[in-house]
Amino acid sequence: MGVGEVGRAGPATAVSGSVGALLEALAAAVVLVDAAGRVVGWSAGARGLFDLEAEHAVGRPLAELVPALAPERGAGTWVRDVSLVGADGRLRALRVTATPLPVDEGVGALTVLACEDRTEAVELERRLAAVGEAARVDARHAEFLAMLGHELRNPLMPVLAAAHAIRVAAGPNPAIQRAARVIERQARHLGRLVDDLLDVSRIRHGKIELRLERVDLAEAVQDALAGVEHLVRAGHYDVSVALADEPVVVRGDRARLVQVVANLLHNALKYTSPGGQILVTVAREGHEAVVRVRDTGLGIEPELLPRIFDLFAQGARPGGARGGLGLGLALVRQIVLLHGGRVSAASAGLGHGSEFEVRLPVAAAAAQPPARAAAPSVARPRPARVLLVEDNTDARDMLQTALELEGHFVYAAGVGTDGVLLGRETAPDAAVIDLGLPGMDGYEVARALREALGPGPFLVALSGFGGEEVARRARQAGFDAHLTKPVDPAELLALLGSRVGGRGVA
Repeated sequence: MGVGEVGRAGPATAVSGSVGALLEALAAAVVLVDAAGRVVGWSAGARGLFDLEAEHAVGRPLAELVPALAPERGAGTWVRDVSLVGADGRLRALRVTATPLPVDEGVGALTVLACEDRTEAVELERRLAAVGEAARVDARHAEFLAMLGHELRNPLMPVLAAAHAIRVAAGPNPAIQRAARVIERQARHLGRLVDDLLDVSRIRHGKIELRLERVDLAEAVQDALAGVEHLVRAGHYDVSVALADEPVVVRGDRARLVQVVANLLHNALKYTSPGGQILVTVAREGHEAVVRVRDTGLGIEPELLPRIFDLFAQGARPGGARGGLGLGLALVRQIVLLHGGRVSAASAGLGHGSEFEVRLPVAAAAAQPPARAAAPSVARPRPARVLLVEDNTDARDMLQTALELEGHFVYAAGVGTDGVLLGRETAPDAAVIDLGLPGMDGYEVARALREALGPGPFLVALSGFGGEEVARRARQAGFDAHLTKPVDPAELLALLGSRVGGRGVA
């Protein structure tokens, strides 16, 4: 029976002849229905998709077999996306295209339903959409953290500057000196927490590039110890260092390796009661450089030890309190892994202290080992003309006070345009400029000062946003140095003292 013979009055019958043979061989899922919605053709693909043989499908209403596919009367050509459970038990996404067939006069209408299995395509689209959404979330997350860092750093700058000014102005009064140092210490601690939070995000998103060079680990340890010296003194800790007889040199990022040791030292100080002992050792064992930080502190609970380097993991502090954000050790592990090394922790349990061990590949031998540099002495800077451009009133006032207490003559401005005018009028020895100024930003101020004054003044950029990209843009704008807020006045004064000769004030 040909197509022209299908659909007359009476029960539906299967198509035969060339059409029937085509349907039997067709791998695609195709269903042929008559004007009453009864199945008259069922392809091999439909048999596999719906797990139903043609002999059990033909003659029955399609609405009973697969309700989602049933065409509407007189609907003509249509396309519909449907979901249904296939023969394999999986949820299938189908795109059904219904096409009426032209027939001879007097013969009932037939409709071809072609079912395209789009399950894999839909899943791919879903995954791509999820990836895109994740990328957008990551971008918003990174933007939020950068803004958070900026907003948290800015208020810390006047706090540090004010504490420095109080120490200088108070003279030998021990109570005021002690209070000022507490303020400085806690402000630095907050700044370090902000830096750790941003570093975790950067490393997780692959946005930290290591500046590889030959690094003597003894120097890295000494630099890290210098950074916690105020904490050691305040808690009367007994800190000792055991160095190898020969330099132990690795290839790594000096600043990041100092950060690793500093974070381990901060951890030891945090979990060791005042007066406790901390031992730092540097050794070479075979082809590995080893740094160990051992303390007599609280120790690590056995259940915490396996996840001590996880993000936000925390142990109990002396007195039973929980402390910190759990960022420092997570950063240690990530930085060490970036250097091709490994880090581990050991503890006999609570009350028995702990030991952290970092292992890094030893650098290939060089023609001459790097000489250990002597710690530079910081002399009091000679008085200089300093232009200060900062829109935050508290930060500007406190930094101006700190600079003037050191003998510098300061010209202060709150907006970029005023800063450029002051700079042209006074021709300063140095300019300290906030990059985030409203209106004319710090980059534009630097370019204008360079155009007006040439290479003479030493330009220092201040920014609540850290990172290499900000430093690179600052260099391109004409800055000589970039400091991330909160700026320690002592660091700024040392920088000015090393780079500015000072012409005095007329």
